[in-house]
Amino acid sequence: MNDTLALARLDLATIRSYLTLKAAAIMLAMVLILSFTTDTAGTMPMAMMMALTAVFASYPFVVGEKSNMDVLYATLRLKRRSIVAGRYLFVLAFDLMAWAVALLISLLVNVVAHRATFDPMTSLATGLVLLIIFSLIQAIQLPLFFKLGYTKAKLLAYAPLFAIPVIVFGGMALTRVLLTPEQATALVAWPMAHLPVVIPVALVTWAGLIVLSYRLSTAFYARRDF
Repeated sequence: MNDTLALARLDLATIRSYLTLKAAAIMLAMVLILSFTTDTAGTMPMAMMMALTAVFASYPFVVGEKSNMDVLYATLRLKRRSIVAGRYLFVLAFDLMAWAVALLISLLVNVVAHRATFDPMTSLATGLVLLIIFSLIQAIQLPLFFKLGYTKAKLLAYAPLFAIPVIVFGGMALTRVLLTPEQATALVAWPMAHLPVVIPVALVTWAGLIVLSYRLSTAFYARRDF
C-alpha cells in the first residue's frame, strides 16, 4: 500500500510542470467563453474539464516513456501490480479534483449570469454522470497504455474522447427523427422514476468495469519486457 501511495504521488509530481498558471488561465477562459455563449452553463464547464483531465491524466505515461521510468521501476524491483494501482489511484484523485473545480466553476457561472433555469441538484447529478462517463473512457485508455506504451496507444486511446460528441449529438438527432416528443419525454422519464433501481445498477456496473480495466492493465503490464 505504501508503494501504491508513493507511486500515485510520483505521478502527480510528474505533471506539476504542465499544470502552470498560464495553462490554467487558458483552460478557464475557454470554459467561461463557451459557458456564457451557450445555454449549457450547467454542463459545459464540467464536460470540458473532464475531457481535459482525461488528457492530463495520460501525462505520467508520456513522462515515464521519455524518462524510461519503467526500466527504473524494474531495477528497483517494484511490484508491477503496485505501479498499476498507483496509476489508477492517481487518475481517480485527479478526476475528483477536476470534477470539484468544474462544479465550482459551473455554480459561479450560473450565479454571475443569473440563469433562472439553473438547478444546483440537476447540475450536481449531471456532473456525476459526466464523471462516470469520463472515468469509463479512462478505463479503456489505461489498459491500452499499459499494454502498448503511450506512443503506440495514443491514437487509439484518445479515439473515445472524439467519439463521445459524435455519439451524443448523433443520438440526439436520431432520437428526434425516430421518436415523437412524447416518446422522447417518456424515455427520459422512466429512469428518473426508477432511480432507486437505476442508481445501484449503474454504480455496480461502473465499479465492475473499473475492476475489469484494472485487472487487464495489471495483466498487460506484467507481460511487458523492460
